[in-house]
Amino acid sequence: MSKDNKADPNRIDVEIIDPSQESERPVNQPIDGEAPTEIDADLVGMLEKTVLVGLTYFDFKQEFIQQRQISGTVVRVTPQDGITLRFPDGKTEFTLPSDLSCWFKAPEGRYFDQESNIEITNPDFLITWDVHQVQDKSKPDGQHEWWEWKPRTVPPAVGQKN
Repeated sequence: MSKDNKADPNRIDVEIIDPSQESERPVNQPIDGEAPTEIDADLVGMLEKTVLVGLTYFDFKQEFIQQRQISGTVVRVTPQDGITLRFPDGKTEFTLPSDLSCWFKAPEGRYFDQESNIEITNPDFLITWDVHQVQDKSKPDGQHEWWEWKPRTVPPAVGQKN
């Protein structure tokens, strides 16, 4: 995450990482010896939770690009770096912002993750984000592309497979 991003916890780079190169920073490590804050305790409480995430992407003109649904288990959390999910394949990871305002208890049931073609039974949380491109894609190669994450704070409606 760049220095400019620290002011806005909803704006982070999306990065799928190789778990063999996991961060050496311990979960919820306080900065400069500070005590963990209340939000840190909430984040730590998300560890090992199973989640379904709906992502809707928009371009810099605010036009719809695509929707994705992903699922995973929370494996790392920090207020600065976000909430890292490990996909059911056990290898792929995806990082979400550390904002919990769009995390909702999932109703019991069986859910189908179409992207991974996996059925999830009784996930802990349903989460939805709108992800907006904030830099023109027509910029020359090599220029960083930024995305702004906006939480959907209304409980999501997710179809259940009976």
